[in-house]
Order: sequence, then C-alpha cells, then structure tokens
Amino acid sequence: MERGMDQADLNVSYGGLGRRVVAYGIDVAIEAAVMLPAGLALGAVFASFGEDMAGMIAVVAGLLFDCVYFTCFESSLLQGKPGKRLLGMAVVDLAGNRLSFLRASARYGANTLSAAVLFVGFLQIGFSRRKQGLHDVVAGTLVVRRPLRAGLARSASQAA
Repeated sequence: MERGMDQADLNVSYGGLGRRVVAYGIDVAIEAAVMLPAGLALGAVFASFGEDMAGMIAVVAGLLFDCVYFTCFESSLLQGKPGKRLLGMAVVDLAGNRLSFLRASARYGANTLSAAVLFVGFLQIGFSRRKQGLHDVVAGTLVVRRPLRAGLARSASQAA
C-alpha cells in the first residue's frame, strides 16, 4: 500500500515515465563521457595482468562508479542525478524529504533488480497513481516534479 504525503498529494506532481526515460538518457551520456576514458585508462594500467583481468577490473570499477554516482547524487542536496534535475525532478522519501544515503543505496539496489528482469519494474511507473517504479516502492521513494532552486532551498532548510 502506498503511504506518506497523503495530505500533500493534491499539490504534488510526480515525474512520469517519459520524463524519467529522457532523464535516464542524459545520465547515461554523462556517465559514458566519464566512464569510457576512465575504462580505457584502467585497461591500459592493468593490461599487464592480461586482457581478461584488465576487462574485469574495468567492469567492476564501472559498476562501483555507477553505484556511487547514483547513490551520492540522490542523497545529496540535489536530490537526483543531473538528468532528473535538468528536467525539474527530485527524488524524495514518502514524507517528501531528501533521501538518506542508506535509502538511496536501497533504491539503487532495487533499481538494479528492476532492470535485471527485462525492465518490468520500470513499466509500472506509467500505471501507478504516484508514478512509482518497483524500485521506488521497495525503497519508499517518490520522484516529484520540483524546480532545482525550490529543491535546493527545501533541502537546505531541512539540513539546518
């Protein structure tokens, strides 16, 4: 059962599937711009270990980068990765607050599971009242439409 933000639901606009897909595309481009050169550099540094080992190290480093990128941005004052923020969205808990690092980590893990099962966990974003994917339900999060300045001001006041 969906809980939290019940009284505020009338004033909340949720991030829909289309907007979230575009935001994801922006984030993939940003991550690729960082990870491709880093992966090539790691491959060159670890080439002496053999091609298979160098590739494995690059893959593990890429997965770690993705986890840190996702979790740090979503638990930061920005409340979302650059793609979401550029499109005016923020990730919040069910009370509308900034995510803790632990909740952002849980959301990342659930996001990975949603993707692993043919992206089925993401499809429910298009059909649920609060536009929640499986990963949002599992982690107790919402993606709301919020201008960047409003999100930063709200997060700063919560941190104080």
